[in-house]
Amino acid sequence: DRTQGYARVAEISSGGIVPHEILRLPDGTFAVANGGIRTHPARGRDKLNLDTMQSNLTVLSQAGDILDKAEVGLRLNSLRHIAVQPDGTIACGLQWQGDPFETPWLLAVYQGKGALQVVEMEEPMLRSLSGYIGSVAPFGAHEFAASSPRGGRALVFSASKGVTMTKQAADVCGLAQLPGGGTLVTDGSGHVYRLSATGLTGLQRHDIAFDNHLVAVAG
Repeated sequence: DRTQGYARVAEISSGGIVPHEILRLPDGTFAVANGGIRTHPARGRDKLNLDTMQSNLTVLSQAGDILDKAEVGLRLNSLRHIAVQPDGTIACGLQWQGDPFETPWLLAVYQGKGALQVVEMEEPMLRSLSGYIGSVAPFGAHEFAASSPRGGRALVFSASKGVTMTKQAADVCGLAQLPGGGTLVTDGSGHVYRLSATGLTGLQRHDIAFDNHLVAVAG
């Protein structure tokens, strides 16, 4: 409760293990990315349950009831980041916890009915992403942007067309939708880009290192 100094007033189940991101959907419900990787404060960022981890996307009512659940299926694929379009379509970005020489799918789209629709990519493209999607964000009215800092790539994709654009940029990760169209992009070297239908355009460089995530704040 903000009026009580941000005191905790209640809690609900996320529908999975270790919720990583939550979004309010256009209809007022919530989507939760349950990453499935258990950690402990005394162990730093050690991953304690890779032998049993399970990841999913859960949709909750405003009261906290589970309305739908979509299992990732590929057990060592951790769902970390989500983004939503006005029609309720949700993009999912995943991070692979298994053999680094394998090339699992890393992007999916949720459109209801308890299932994720995998965004298919050719193996060379998947291999170039190094098993890691850092962020996802809306791109225009019907597509999404995704970033892979380990792969040094920004991508555009949709449920119907798959990946329609990929651009190289070292350590690129932060993504946020721009009101005029396209997506704002940041990297670990202080660069700010605009990703649009014409490509990736440099806007500014700051003498800082941007973290993995970028949040659009409307006044």
